[in-house]
This record gives sequence, structure tokens and C-alpha cells, in this order.
Amino acid sequence: MSVGTHSKEAFIDNVWDTVAKFRLPIPALAEISRLRSAALTRQLLRVPEWLNANSVEAFDPDDFADLDKVAQVALKRAVKQLRSLAAEVDPEEVVSPEFFHTSVVALENLVSALRQGILPAWTEAVEDLINQTQIWAEKRGWFCNKGLYKFNDLVLGEHQLLRLSIVVQGGMLLLTPESRFAYNSLGVARLVQMDSDNFTAIVHSDEGWYAAFDPEERATKRTRKRWNEKSFLAAVDWLLQLT
Repeated sequence: MSVGTHSKEAFIDNVWDTVAKFRLPIPALAEISRLRSAALTRQLLRVPEWLNANSVEAFDPDDFADLDKVAQVALKRAVKQLRSLAAEVDPEEVVSPEFFHTSVVALENLVSALRQGILPAWTEAVEDLINQTQIWAEKRGWFCNKGLYKFNDLVLGEHQLLRLSIVVQGGMLLLTPESRFAYNSLGVARLVQMDSDNFTAIVHSDEGWYAAFDPEERATKRTRKRWNEKSFLAAVDWLLQLT
């Protein structure tokens, strides 16, 4: 990854970790309104766990210069607000319900703004992977079925992405996105052999898609193979040999 990409992914990872520590689904206000007194108190006590300096660490507005101006302003405003609120948190004190409510709204605004900077690019990357792989599969005479499926993520929320099923001699394969958020990558997909635990991990970087044929291998540049027609066919052969 380039330096800019590294700082951008560090910021995105921090936000994802913050939402994970928050432990309530985004948007959360409706959920919070149903909390009983004891449950609300527990949430107030937990605020320092997720609302702190790490919440928006590594944010660089230049990393999101590709967003439209409205989205850029919304993201900057959300980061500024959450950073300001984090500075007011004292780990030794319990925040007020009003402060908690304001912080939740700020977190939701941040997630909404960040989603606009991630989901379109992730959707496009998955579409490129699926469409190109379908071309290679159909070139071999394999039957393919492509369709949209619902996914859910802490930051991206509910969204739809393409998946591709491939019928080959000896079995059926499924090419499916797994997560936009994965270690040392800009997302990960899997080529899965149906009715088995066998799969090929396919990771996305700023240089394109790469595959590791052995799921036990770490997805580093030393073990990755660029995803192209040759590596796709090799991955299919490798998966079928595991049965």
C-alpha cells in the first residue's frame, strides 16, 4: 500500500474498532430509547471504551479527496465533532445521558459519512472481480449464475453485492465477497467449494486482486498470486483436488 492508502486504512480500521466496541447496531438511537435504566447505566459506563483519541486517529482529509465536496465536508465535520467529544471524556467519571446521546449521534454521522467513502469503491471492486471471473469461467464452457445478495457490516450497514456460482465438472464453486475490512488488504473474497470447507482466499489491494491457494498461508505479497485467468483456473484445479 502507498503511504496515503496506509493512513486511510488505519483511520477506517480505527472507526471499525470504535463501532465494534460500541456494541450496538448503527443506527442506534431507536435501540437506546428502549434501554431500561440499568442497561443505559452500563452503556454510560462504557463510553470511554469506544469514545477516545483512537476513535478518529490517523484521519487525513486528503485521503478522501475523491469524494464529492458535500461528502468531504460531512466527513470532516463528523471527525471534528467526535474528536471534540472524545476530548471531554474522563475515564474516571460517568458521562451524562445527554452527552451519551450527543456522542451516539456523532458516531452515527461519522459512520454514515465514511460509508460514502468506502462502499462505492468496494462495490465496484467486487463487480470487477465477479464479472471478469465469469468471463473466464464461461470461456471454459462452465455454467455461471450471478446475482445480488444482502450483506451486513458494522460500518457499511446493509448492502448488496454480487456473488457468482460456477458449475464445473466435479462440483460447484461460489465466488463471494466476505468483508471489506481485513488485515493487510482493502477487502477479501473467497472462491468456495460448495458442500466443503475448502476455499481460496482472494484479497484486494490498491494493485488489484490476489489469491492465496492455501487458506493457511498469510495473504502477504510473498504468497499472493495475481488474480487472472491462469491463477483462477489453477485455483479451481487446486480446490477440486482437495476432495
